[in-house]
Amino acid sequence: MSTPTSTRPTPGRGRAWASSLVVVGLLAAALYAVERRVHEASLAAARVDVAGRLISYERALSNAVFRRVSILYGARSWLRFDADGWQDSFESFAGDLAQGVDGIRAIQVVQGGVIRRTWPLEGNEAALGLDLTEHPLPRITADLWRAHDTGALVVSDPVELVQGGMGVIVRLTSGAPGDREAPSAAAILDLAPVLEEAGLAAAMAPGLRIFVEDGDGRVFAGERVGAEPARIAVALPDGVWTVGAEPLEGWEGAVAT
Repeated sequence: MSTPTSTRPTPGRGRAWASSLVVVGLLAAALYAVERRVHEASLAAARVDVAGRLISYERALSNAVFRRVSILYGARSWLRFDADGWQDSFESFAGDLAQGVDGIRAIQVVQGGVIRRTWPLEGNEAALGLDLTEHPLPRITADLWRAHDTGALVVSDPVELVQGGMGVIVRLTSGAPGDREAPSAAAILDLAPVLEEAGLAAAMAPGLRIFVEDGDGRVFAGERVGAEPARIAVALPDGVWTVGAEPLEGWEGAVAT
């Protein structure tokens, strides 16, 4: 009578299978790690590419602001030269100063915290006589006194204007630093022409969704959608804005193969 052959795996064969499974697991883990590194490198490269594309927008936006605010240096010189008669010469001088510079909503003279003159008057009537020391936005009052206390040009972040629309307010005092009684000049820039000149009016570029935010992170052009957009700081005479963007299809979609 023959003895049945045992089907129990031998210890050596079981160890071989276990070793094979360990090797397969290690290979799978290594392959996953390589794929993750490749994916992360692709994401990093995509971010660098988008940030590089934002440089031209940053430069254009910076130039658009600088070109307009430069008129305030002329206004300061005029206020100093005609310290006793600027009230009488304001209309003609302000008109000449803004000539050829698009996107200037108004030129104003502020004294004692109150807007004493505004050019042109039409469309800006609501601003005339406004007491900026009682402005509902504390940052407007703070920027006014900062201009007087430092003697430097001050650029307020975009704000809803009392005369309607979004604007950027730029201030420069005619007095010495710390003199809050001296008249100061202000230029109100319409935001739309500034953005249009920089190519940011539509907040879109080929393959990108673009936005612009102020120094406090408030978005005033476009829409911030993703949690981790590429960003680049905008050079300004005062303060900091940021241009940011992400691919239309998102970062994961941009590197999908």
